[in-house]
Amino acid sequence: MTPLRKATPLAEPLISGGRSLRRLDRFLAGLERQSNGALEMEGVGFLLALGALDGGTGPDVSLLLFYLVPVFWYAWFLGRRHGLLMALAAAVVEFTVDLKSAHAHPPPVIGLWNAAAKAGFFAVAALLLTALRRSFEQERRLAQIDPLTGVLNRRAFVDRLRLEVDRSRRRKSPLTLIYLDVDHFKDINDRWGHPAGDRILKSAVATLRKDFRRTDAVARLGGDEFAVLLPDTDAPAADTVIRKMRAHLSAPRGDDPRVTFSFGAVTFLRPPDDVELLIQEADRLMYEVKRAGRNNVRHETWNSPVGEAVG
Repeated sequence: MTPLRKATPLAEPLISGGRSLRRLDRFLAGLERQSNGALEMEGVGFLLALGALDGGTGPDVSLLLFYLVPVFWYAWFLGRRHGLLMALAAAVVEFTVDLKSAHAHPPPVIGLWNAAAKAGFFAVAALLLTALRRSFEQERRLAQIDPLTGVLNRRAFVDRLRLEVDRSRRRKSPLTLIYLDVDHFKDINDRWGHPAGDRILKSAVATLRKDFRRTDAVARLGGDEFAVLLPDTDAPAADTVIRKMRAHLSAPRGDDPRVTFSFGAVTFLRPPDDVELLIQEADRLMYEVKRAGRNNVRHETWNSPVGEAVG
C-alpha cells in the first residue's frame, strides 16, 4: 500500500478552504431544516428590526446595504418569488423610514423614482441569489453522486450512514450494511472492453434500485464495489433482500457477459459509533467470499455495543 503523503504548503489552503465550505454547507443545511413559516417570520423580524434601527440613526447614516440581508434570506431559503416579495417589502420599509427621517422631502416624482430604483436593486439581488442557489444545489448534488451510475459516492454514503447510525442507536433499531463486488471485473474489462464494463455497472445499479425502499441507500464506493444501506432491517429481512438482489443481478444483460457478485453483509442490532468500522466489516466479509471462490454471501449479525459478531 502506498503511504499517505502530507499535504504540501500549497495544498493546505485548498484543504482548509474545502473544510470551511463543508462547514458552511452543514450550517446552511441546519437552517434549511426549519419550516417555511419560521424562515418567513425570521426574515420579516429582521426587516422590521432593521427599519426601527434605520429610523433611529437618522438620515446621516445609510443602512441601505443591510436591507439586502432579509432579501437574501428569503431568496436563498424560500425561492425566487419570496425573494422578489421581500425585495419590494424592503424597498417600502426603507422608503418609509427615509421619508420620516429626512429633513427636506424631494418632489414626489423623485421620491418614487428613488424607491423604484431601490426596489429594482433589491430585486436584481434576489434574482442573482436564486440563480446562485440553483447552481449551488446542482454542485452539491454532483458532489454527492457517482457520475457513471448516478448513485451516491463514497463521501455522501458515509454521511448518510453516519445519520442512520445515530438514528439506529437512538431508536434502538437494527440496520444492515451490504457490500458487493463484481466477480472477475478486470477480466471482463480486458476481454470485452471498458464500455461493456460500464454497462454492467449501470445495469447492476438499475437492478439494485428495484429492490429497495425510499429509505434505503445505494452507493458506488469505487471501481466495481457497491454498498447498500438498509435501515430498520434485521437479519431475516436482509436475507430476503439479498436473495432477491442475487436473483435479479444474475439475469442475462443482452449481449454483455453474465456476471456474478460476491456479497458481504452485516446486520447491526446496535451499531458502533465508528461508521468506517461498519464499512470495514462488510468489506471484510465480502473478501472472505472472494477468497472462498466468489459468487456467494457471507452475512453476520453484530449484537454488542462495541461491535461483536455473534453469527
